[in-house]
Amino acid sequence: MSGKIHASFFAALFYSLISPSALLVPAIREDSGGMFGAPRLVALVFYGGGPQVSGLALLPLAILFLHLALRRRRPLELLLAGVSVAAVALTNAFATVALAIASICLVATHPAGSLFRNLRLALAIGVFSYFAICPWLSPSLLRAVQVNSPTAGGDFRWSARSAVSLAALLIGFVMMRALTRRRSDSYLRFLTLFAGVLTAIVVLAQPFGIHVIPQGNRYHLEMEMALCLLFAQAAAGRISRLPVPARAVLMVAALLFASSQTIRYWRSARDLIVTIDPRQTIEHQTAATMAELFQGRRVMAAGSPSFWLNVFQNTPQLSGGHEPFNLNWMIRVAVFTLFSGMNAGERDAEICILWLKAFGVHGINVPGPGSAEPYRPFRRNPAIFEGLLPVVRRLPNDTIYGVPQRSTGLAYVTPTAALVRRPPVLGLDVGEVERYVAAIEDRSLPVPSFEAHGPGEAVIRAVLQPGHVISVQMNYHPGWRATVDGVPQPVFADGLGMMVIHPQCRESCTVHLQYDGGWEARLTRILSALSVGIALTLCFASRFRAR
Repeated sequence: MSGKIHASFFAALFYSLISPSALLVPAIREDSGGMFGAPRLVALVFYGGGPQVSGLALLPLAILFLHLALRRRRPLELLLAGVSVAAVALTNAFATVALAIASICLVATHPAGSLFRNLRLALAIGVFSYFAICPWLSPSLLRAVQVNSPTAGGDFRWSARSAVSLAALLIGFVMMRALTRRRSDSYLRFLTLFAGVLTAIVVLAQPFGIHVIPQGNRYHLEMEMALCLLFAQAAAGRISRLPVPARAVLMVAALLFASSQTIRYWRSARDLIVTIDPRQTIEHQTAATMAELFQGRRVMAAGSPSFWLNVFQNTPQLSGGHEPFNLNWMIRVAVFTLFSGMNAGERDAEICILWLKAFGVHGINVPGPGSAEPYRPFRRNPAIFEGLLPVVRRLPNDTIYGVPQRSTGLAYVTPTAALVRRPPVLGLDVGEVERYVAAIEDRSLPVPSFEAHGPGEAVIRAVLQPGHVISVQMNYHPGWRATVDGVPQPVFADGLGMMVIHPQCRESCTVHLQYDGGWEARLTRILSALSVGIALTLCFASRFRAR
């Protein structure tokens, strides 16, 4: 983009050996082992931030192709821009937001006369790119991300301070654009805007706790890229005007520093990256034990085993720890109540067991005080379930409890009046949950059989009486279809966000449950095919006309 090979090389070298976030943000400096630490390596290896670091690898390509598309407007560049934007969006949300910021900065650096034309083109590329991948990033999933992100991993909800900070950020953006407008180097103008916005987001979030966007502190990795490019590009012009001896001295100093920093990074990598036997970790041991004990029934994995459970085993679990993508808000309410016990008092264990039973959980692990599990979500009372739930296995510092359920499946026959109608406001609002749990534990009601035929299909056989429905302890989505002898049956959501089937049959009833994605899946597949088809048609038509 700059056309300056030397400045670009030193920007890459600088980015490889320096992390500006460790220099600017005290918390990151402490976390990465000092001013010259390696936050990106720590994020990748220690925190498991593989998707975000992968997004960093794709982000420069997307910016480059978008720049070429806005500048040349040729079909090939437009196609490459669309493909690269889609690749970033499918890889990581943080990189996607950074790309959106970069796109705005790119458009803002062009002359005022082409501003709106470039804005329309950038929006068109973004829309076509999203349409191409929308079957994998559906509107309902994006809606879940939008709802969950402000409270995932901390409190990042919008506030008056956020509004004031956003207004200040916008004013600063306009001022930076005005101050750099007369510079002939559009690339330097772009980097100034891009680095300025990302730095403001990170600095507001990390020291001051003001989040203009959710988890603003985690954009320090993207900020590093922009700052390294800006520093190298700004310094290149000044260094080129220095006398030859001064440049030689600077070169020697840079090489000495690069050598020292290479050794420092190598040592950091040696300490962070070690060979282990996964079978010796508490995550693998918990996953293997739960798979052995519960034989495919749903469990609640607490702490770090929840992240790894479905890497090692195929055991269903209530919450995998990836909160932004949770389509059912009530599961987050239940998990928060389980792990916090906030204001539960003497009913703490009782309320936790109610939530476990309501969501069809058959077992839960509780890390003890000496556990190798780092989070220890029950540290408030590691013996919370002692005497209340049966112990099915004791590991050296962890205990696995069973949660008694009448059925090994996920379906129950319940009276319509026993359903949870109103979503609980808080985790302690369990009046209707108690009524529902009492109904699924009522031995006078028949227990249906539940046969899962893969992740999107099941067969339920039940005996129903007037006033009865089938409660299925799976998240409701409009894409689920229930049929009896090929005839569609009503499916709706209860107050816990789970499915309820109201079959129009009596006595013995066989319900076929299937997920087809509903209208959303059909619409996204059509949009994807149309957008890809139109893009390829325009590209080939342009090539044909050129010939």
